[in-house]
Amino acid sequence: MQKLNKSPLVSLSFMLLTVLVVNAVMGLVSHYTGTTRAWLNLDYFLPLLLLLFRKKITTLLALVLFIIVSCIDFLELFKQLFPFMRLGDILYLSQFAWLSSHTYQLYALILVLALIAQVIFLGVFGRKLRLGAWLAVLNVVLLVMIVQIYVLPEKKQTHFWVPEQQNWVASSALDFWQYYHDGFISTYRASGDAFQPVLLKGASASDALFQPGAIDQQHKVLLIVNESWGMPHDQDIQDDVLASLLNSAHVSDIQQGSLPFVGYTIQGEMRELCQKALNHFNLKDQKTGFEQCLPNQFARKGFHTVAVHGALSVMYDRRYWYPRAGFQTTLFRDAGLNLPQSVCYSFPGNCDRDIAGRITQQFQQHDKLFLYWMTLNTHATYDLRDLHDQRFQCSRHSIDPASDACRNLRLQAQFFDDLAQMLTDPAFKGTQVIVVGDHEPPIIHADGQAVFQANTIATLKFKVQ
Repeated sequence: MQKLNKSPLVSLSFMLLTVLVVNAVMGLVSHYTGTTRAWLNLDYFLPLLLLLFRKKITTLLALVLFIIVSCIDFLELFKQLFPFMRLGDILYLSQFAWLSSHTYQLYALILVLALIAQVIFLGVFGRKLRLGAWLAVLNVVLLVMIVQIYVLPEKKQTHFWVPEQQNWVASSALDFWQYYHDGFISTYRASGDAFQPVLLKGASASDALFQPGAIDQQHKVLLIVNESWGMPHDQDIQDDVLASLLNSAHVSDIQQGSLPFVGYTIQGEMRELCQKALNHFNLKDQKTGFEQCLPNQFARKGFHTVAVHGALSVMYDRRYWYPRAGFQTTLFRDAGLNLPQSVCYSFPGNCDRDIAGRITQQFQQHDKLFLYWMTLNTHATYDLRDLHDQRFQCSRHSIDPASDACRNLRLQAQFFDDLAQMLTDPAFKGTQVIVVGDHEPPIIHADGQAVFQANTIATLKFKVQ
């Protein structure tokens, strides 16, 4: 009789331990890696349901399903640190994960050990679970979820790789399914020719780099496509952002300008490198059409061609199409940069300020060089954890210091300060520099419209003395 009376309490304790412990472990990893995760993942109730049948086969299936649910839960965190477009990229990125920050490796080891312990716990004590305990905890969780959905304000997703911000209860499997079937992600599974039969001219075209004989006049070229660099209505704001370069004794022949453009980052890259417009983003399967891209043209003239980007090489299929476009050397977060301790947050990747050293090395090593740099840390939503330079003051221009526009401008000013410092190295002497935005800052609030010109990107050209 005493055992019978204790059984519901033991069963409830087992249920709570199973659900809360695994969610707590995942939650701690999420907290310390700066990722977003619901406090409680509903999916763990499914393997526990199988345990209720008390058959060897259902117990085995429950343990397998628990491991699968845990893997999906982990992938929800993993994709926020190492975004991927295709499921096939996971195997490639998992190899890189062990070459990443030692801190990430430690978190992964703790997580694996915790899940092994949890599986053993389920196998040994799973028979203590009772249907009443399972239903009791599930109903409480569902009640919390109903309050979350119908009472609390709706929370919107800020990025395609990040789930809705800090829900109480969610399904990682459902979030992952929505991520993989997102309209943006689905463009990576499109078929057919990716290129449109039109000519799309950008800053590099207006600088005549695409014109016959133009490359022969160059010695070293640095082409920078600057993430989310827009054109303010007020020129004083732009001059303040560019102050370090405008006042630099190492810079001459400065020309500021702007271009009309609407599109994603990859479309901005294609505009500058290949003068191409895109039908879709599946560039992994695009084998032809890159012959006249700038890197190929420079390579044919005897230049060493280099592409640099702080994110993963699988983003926008760059690891596939950069070499086809003519880049002989590609430096990414996962391939070549070798900066495992450099972590920035506006978009997962290495920090531009750390990448500057790798770019300088390339200019020191090559006499004839075309180097392309796709920047990263000015990506929306302009995370101030990436800011170390406090020079730009928004209040000076009557811009709300808490606004998205202000954060963008502060990070942009930091980038140009770091660029000005990088160009003081003697290796850059004589270099032609072109800086152009990939697209306007994607700010949906009114402060963005008040500060930046719509559908317009900024350009900057100068020579290093």
